[in-house]
Amino acid sequence: MRSGIFFLSFLLVLASCNGHSELDKALRLSGDNRIELEKVIRHFSQDTSDSLKLKAALFLIENMPGHCSVVDSCIVDYYLQVDLKNKAIPFYLKNILYNLPQYYVDLSGVKKVEDVKVIKSDFLINHIENMFHIWEKVPWGKDISFETFCEYILPYRLDGEPLTKLMEHYYYFPIDSFSQQFEDYNITVDEFLYNYIWRLLPQCGREFELTSPVGEHYVADCIWDSYKVLSESRLSCIPAAIDFTPCWPSRNGKHFWNIIEDPCLVKKTFSENYIDHYAKVYRKTYSRNPFPESSREDSVPALFKTPFIKDVTELYCKTVDIDLMLQADRKPEYAYLSVFNMGVWEPVAWSRVVGNDEVSFKKMGMKCVYLPVFYNGKEEVSGGYPFIATTTKTIHKLIPDRQRPIKVRLTRKYPVNPMAYGLNNALKNLKIERSDFYDFRKTEAFRIGRIENDFLQEIVLTSSKKYRYWKITSDMIKEKPQIAEIYFYDQNNNLISSLVESVIGSDKSEAVKIFDNKPLTFSVIESPIILDMDKLPNVSKIKIMPRNDDNYIVPGNLYELLYRDRDGWVSLGTKISNDYFLNYDNVPSGALYWLKNHSRGIEERIFTIENGKQFFW
Repeated sequence: MRSGIFFLSFLLVLASCNGHSELDKALRLSGDNRIELEKVIRHFSQDTSDSLKLKAALFLIENMPGHCSVVDSCIVDYYLQVDLKNKAIPFYLKNILYNLPQYYVDLSGVKKVEDVKVIKSDFLINHIENMFHIWEKVPWGKDISFETFCEYILPYRLDGEPLTKLMEHYYYFPIDSFSQQFEDYNITVDEFLYNYIWRLLPQCGREFELTSPVGEHYVADCIWDSYKVLSESRLSCIPAAIDFTPCWPSRNGKHFWNIIEDPCLVKKTFSENYIDHYAKVYRKTYSRNPFPESSREDSVPALFKTPFIKDVTELYCKTVDIDLMLQADRKPEYAYLSVFNMGVWEPVAWSRVVGNDEVSFKKMGMKCVYLPVFYNGKEEVSGGYPFIATTTKTIHKLIPDRQRPIKVRLTRKYPVNPMAYGLNNALKNLKIERSDFYDFRKTEAFRIGRIENDFLQEIVLTSSKKYRYWKITSDMIKEKPQIAEIYFYDQNNNLISSLVESVIGSDKSEAVKIFDNKPLTFSVIESPIILDMDKLPNVSKIKIMPRNDDNYIVPGNLYELLYRDRDGWVSLGTKISNDYFLNYDNVPSGALYWLKNHSRGIEERIFTIENGKQFFW
């Protein structure tokens, strides 16, 4: 006991005297709640056998500043509605729903309360004791280092859920009820996760009733999935974390997935996209990491307002360090590299500005287009031209050359999904027959001989003879064609309408999808679709559109081509397309371009022109 008291006294003196101590900072920030934190330290200082638990307590307390709960009335009301409308959901899963507002609501101005100011000693002591007990019981615990345990298992919160609910309802895995099952053999983490976790923990479905501000009809996605695996893993002493990419470098959106820190596993990730093309990948942590703390009035992007993310890009792809001279009228404190996403530039990396406007960005993904930016107050300002981080670890600036204009033909506004190539190839299995007989005992058949492009194929009919019956079918067991639209044209090259009314048979549900002029609907040709075209014009040609993303150039839609100058986007004018491509003249060469569709759709990506063709980024 005496040694424990001496150790506590020494610890508290050290914390109070050392102004740079993380423990001292946490205790000072705790204010009136300091006594609760000191109770935790005192509790684990009584017995030298608790020295590891004491270190664990110090880890939680030292990294606690910044962890907080939102107490703004609109979010608190959301928490109450989650409880009221989802009573059957177990708490450890309901806890995930508490975290959703941070992904759908701007929480920068809402009222928050730091954990260090309100956390109770009884909760923290009980939590540490429970997590150590589970760690000691599971057979793989001996392979988990103390450092791994602290970062990936010990934390009492997933992210930004309300601490009051955690302290009241925290669920601990009933390890004593199941530990006997593990004694006969050396079970691994992945075996436990997949063979036991669903039986040992209460579960629920993937849809919930949620109110504003998240939405009443939220459907679970990768955010839910990653939090769920993280929660289940921590409860059962599996060292896990959430990794995420804030923006894909060549398509819109972001993604979250899980990593498992188990030395027995070859595959350590779950639910990530199996690619090696990232701009940045971060890991959510409990421990604090460096982050831009501006001493001015300059804004900091939302991604970097937290110290609880760690750069792990080098674990996923080859990287390059990028050194730049920022082009700025005044020297900012921080600069950022941004990636184009959903029509805006999203910062994905930060650097302190040093010397003569010099910035250095570490571990950046290659084969990406970046734009350097900084903030002047709340205004985001371009810090130079966009550039490509090449695979040769150099940068290629995209500077528009107005002295050497080019002509361009544009066919899309978004890169082709790789799945489209398989869908196009399956069109070879499509067969179109025509006959004068209802039973097609004598027919003339047509197939697509060669796939000409990525979305629209054409069959030109050489015979001008009119046929009454037409059949759209596939005689292949596998790779059934998936058709979005089929267009029939008369001898004057006019589109023949009202084809749905010509369909023979009681079930027209599949036929409607290929004649509705809606490219995003499609039909899998499982059974023949037969048309009686007796009262319709003679057919001269047929165009077939496979299932697609509707991101090609659409006749009749209004488009605008822009190129990126140093300070922003410059318009090259709007055009209404009259074909499945757009031509633009006098386009500055060597630039970064963006084609916007003002008529419909949201998927658009930046591109360069290489060898006369669009190359999307």
